[in-house]
Amino acid sequence: MYRSILCKLRNYELPRVPFLAFGCVAVTFLFANCLYAQSELYRITFVDKGPNNFHVDSAEYLSVKSEFHSNALKRRQLTGFTPLLTDDDRPIYSGYTNAISALGITTSLPLRWRNCVTATLTEQQRIQCSNLSFVKSVVKTSEMSYRLAAMDCTPADPGVLQLPTTLLGVDELHDAGVFGKGARICMIDNGFDARLMSSMQHLDIEKKYDFVYSDTIVQNEPDEPADQSGHGSLVLSVVGAWLPDSIVGIAPFATFYVAKTEDMRSERRIEEDNLCAAIEWAERNGADIASTSVVYYFFDSTQQVNTYSLLDGKTAFASRAVNMAAERGLLFVCAIGNSGTSPRTLEIPADADSSISVGAMLDADSAWYASSYGPTADGRQKPEVMALGVDVVAQTAENTYKAISGTSIAAPQIAGVLALIKQMHPNIAPYQIKNAMYTSSQFELSGLTKIGRGFPNASNAVREIGTAISEPAVLVFDTVAVVVPIFSYQSEMVVLSLFADDLDTVNVVPVRSINNLWYIFKMPDTLVARKTIRAIITTQNNQGFSARFPTNDPYAILTWEQTNIPCGMRLPSRVTHVADAVASSPAPPPLVWPNPVARESEHINVRNVGHDVLFVEVLSMNGNPTKPCTFVVGENSVGENSVGENSISVTIPSRLTAGMYYVRVTCAAKTFILPLVVM
Repeated sequence: MYRSILCKLRNYELPRVPFLAFGCVAVTFLFANCLYAQSELYRITFVDKGPNNFHVDSAEYLSVKSEFHSNALKRRQLTGFTPLLTDDDRPIYSGYTNAISALGITTSLPLRWRNCVTATLTEQQRIQCSNLSFVKSVVKTSEMSYRLAAMDCTPADPGVLQLPTTLLGVDELHDAGVFGKGARICMIDNGFDARLMSSMQHLDIEKKYDFVYSDTIVQNEPDEPADQSGHGSLVLSVVGAWLPDSIVGIAPFATFYVAKTEDMRSERRIEEDNLCAAIEWAERNGADIASTSVVYYFFDSTQQVNTYSLLDGKTAFASRAVNMAAERGLLFVCAIGNSGTSPRTLEIPADADSSISVGAMLDADSAWYASSYGPTADGRQKPEVMALGVDVVAQTAENTYKAISGTSIAAPQIAGVLALIKQMHPNIAPYQIKNAMYTSSQFELSGLTKIGRGFPNASNAVREIGTAISEPAVLVFDTVAVVVPIFSYQSEMVVLSLFADDLDTVNVVPVRSINNLWYIFKMPDTLVARKTIRAIITTQNNQGFSARFPTNDPYAILTWEQTNIPCGMRLPSRVTHVADAVASSPAPPPLVWPNPVARESEHINVRNVGHDVLFVEVLSMNGNPTKPCTFVVGENSVGENSVGENSISVTIPSRLTAGMYYVRVTCAAKTFILPLVVM
């Protein structure tokens, strides 16, 4: 028992306190275990999913598909997982569970991917289950018993989390107003209680579930240790807190799912099953990222002792669940453990092939002495990446602040980094997000090292994937300026296209850029009087990569009745002086007219490009040319407006489908990339 307490405390990081305090905790856990009689829990695995065929046209397939969040299906599609649903995703066959219920046995924790349930069995019931023709195995899992505010959008100074944020290269993204919006993170821990936390009043918790008691109460329940939900609340604040100047987490505007899987009264194998159930639940409900700061190796019972040979990434029950989730595109982040005074000290499920295991750094240059590391039993190096893990200040469920140390507090920081990348590149495959984070890190993974790849850099990871455009700000003073944050390693040609029902499309080019990040546009005087207007921002660089904002909507709505800055965005001081920022008036920018154009149209005009045009192409959104275009300089063959000597008439490819295109005009001096909408 004493050994299990030490293991529990190792996984449940606390501030440095005298040993006497640990002794008090030990008495609490001992009392709790004496209070509850133990029961025999078994994992019952079935031979198949029942008699019916499961194919894409079957009624059962369509029924199961309806249970999945649209984001889960989209993520699987981006991963290349085909078909979208497999036999593993089918529910446990009710005929089998009904037959077991007829024996007077109550089952729980149905794990679809593993085709098993758990149940408390007498020896006679175990024999009865084992003799059923549809039961593959009945294996003991453990010995256990159960009783049954208004948003402050001031620029986001991260407060007590300034150092962790800076070390992970998050500052640029936060300055641009990127805080994880649209990404879905599942936090898996011992419980969560944000009711009194001043930094959590904004939090978007879409779903919650308690896999210990099979209900939706994720905070403390009667007869649990007083701090049952304390650890999870601390961990959640590191990624989700929003209290500018006090504490700002890595991705506070993400959508969160919270899952309670850890029972603090004991350390038993059933908790590994709880974790597996939470992983399936998170994947099915559309999470992009899951993060857990609970790990397993030692248990109270000595009947099933882990050996290090099991930590090969594909044997441990929870590690296999992580791999199955990764096949379906769920990015899984886990603490690696706090036993790292020697090699081969990582814990389950950090050994999983596809887990992103996270170690704890002492400072910017060296690992924390206790941060676990590999290699795994099959020789792979772990951890993958690191985050600050010593004296990280987080907010408690009691609304105080506490400095804690351990890999538990490092893992959620990496989950937040993945959420920021996901926000900026919502349509790429999950493995591309993971690989970009790895590529952005300090080191290549090599040799026996506690430090893995070191710190990833979130802003550079966004750029590694390609150009990304964040939500623009609109500044209204004596004139109107639109400020657009664009993340790219390349020099970008940026166009802001403005659409109004009663006007031609107006294309505006930036009058200034600052630090190759902030692009500033002055709004034409003819449009300033309008309250709102539709807009599309497009970019093209010399590497042929293009980007668009908004990414998944037809257009954005800009309004300039008053200054409108995305929540938390911190504009450079040079931008805030609008009159200075837009002082120069550039020459009229190139534009396409008419725009949008009807699908049956054969001609467009391209204005303000001069006489030295060499080549004109219409490009699809992925940069591939459709067909070369023919053009005539200085002649008017489209519409009633005169073309003029600085414009050309272009014959475009016939039968273009509706959608977004680019017109690339190659001149002797430069190349213009102009958006074209076909309706």
